[in-house]
Amino acid sequence: MAASNNSTDGPVLAVPSGLADVGIPTGVQIVGPPSTTTLSSVSAIAVEQLKPWAHLVPSL
Repeated sequence: MAASNNSTDGPVLAVPSGLADVGIPTGVQIVGPPSTTTLSSVSAIAVEQLKPWAHLVPSL
C-alpha cells in the first residue's frame, strides 16, 4: 500500500496495534490524502495511546 500511495504524495503510517490471539504482532496502516501528514500523524498517535502494548512480547 505504501508504494502505491507514495506516487500521490499521501502519507502512510504503519502503527503497531498489539498481539493476535496466537501471539504474533499486529498493526494498522493509516493512509491519508495528500497534504494531511499532520492529521495522519495525530491519528497514529491516537491509535498508539488507545492501548499500551510496549510490555507485550510476541511468542517465538
